[in-house]
Amino acid sequence: MHANRKQAMKKSVFALIALGIVGSVAVANADAHADAVAMRQALMKSVGGQTKILGDMAKGVTPFDAVAATAAAETLAAAAKEIPVKFETKSLEGETEALPIIWEQFDDFTAKASAMGAAASATAGVADQAALGAAMGNLGKACGACHETYRVKK
Repeated sequence: MHANRKQAMKKSVFALIALGIVGSVAVANADAHADAVAMRQALMKSVGGQTKILGDMAKGVTPFDAVAATAAAETLAAAAKEIPVKFETKSLEGETEALPIIWEQFDDFTAKASAMGAAASATAGVADQAALGAAMGNLGKACGACHETYRVKK
């Protein structure tokens, strides 16, 4: 009897340990998904900020500054390379505008991010406000192509 009780106790302890491990993994997984969404949102917020800098210059809201325009465009080009990386973890936890189709069509999503990067690179080094305006048209189309398919409509 004593041996059976000891064996039952061991099984109970192992079961509790297993539950603790599974629970910890589930919590860590939930945290990883929440972190993935937060990192994506931070990246997209940065993209929006750089796009605003360029857009304001193109519209004449702020004076054209070739150095600042190039810096913003280069930042956008670098961010475009990070977009697929930040979306590798499929997560729709919390408030997100990302649609599940991103992961169903990840190759196309990645291609659209690459096109955005190419448009941003082409914007770097523009000589004046008019050239920036033309480049922003292409950049806007590249951004819009992704948003049209992969982001919740506003």
